[in-house]
Amino acid sequence: QPDTNTVDYVFHIERGPTVDIHLKGASLRKGLLKKYIPVYEENAVDDDLLNEGRRNLRDYFQIKGYFDVEVQVKQEYDQAKDHLHVIYQVERSEKHKLVAVDIEGNKYFRDSEIRERMLTQPAGMLLVQGRFSQTLLSRDLESIASLYRDNGFQQVKVTSEVQDDYRGQQGHIRAVIH
Repeated sequence: QPDTNTVDYVFHIERGPTVDIHLKGASLRKGLLKKYIPVYEENAVDDDLLNEGRRNLRDYFQIKGYFDVEVQVKQEYDQAKDHLHVIYQVERSEKHKLVAVDIEGNKYFRDSEIRERMLTQPAGMLLVQGRFSQTLLSRDLESIASLYRDNGFQQVKVTSEVQDDYRGQQGHIRAVIH
């Protein structure tokens, strides 16, 4: 409308299907499900959000001691009802306990200086299973590498190794940082 220098907008909105999310193979209260699956917060469904939810659930169960957990996500669309079922399938396997976190190959820093930057923790009084997930371990490796880079070691390489059935004890795990 040139005389008022305004434009009338007309929006055409397609809602998309209604969505429900189910967890199979494990149980989790609704509040935690909403916390770990970003579809609830974003009010949208796409592969990135579904995969982020899969990783978040994997990390949650790993922290609970199910280090070998497998989480898969699948979608089933009911065209007649315009409804999308999102199913997270959890295979927990046996529970493990992180009994040792060892640091090898460090010459410049004391172990205590490295450990204070780590989120991964062995089992103890407060952490019955220990605190371990693939994401936490990756963050720890990056944190240690940053510590070395910040102190002039630009070519540093920090790797890890996870040993299952440590010292012959079934379900015991040792993480080694190199």
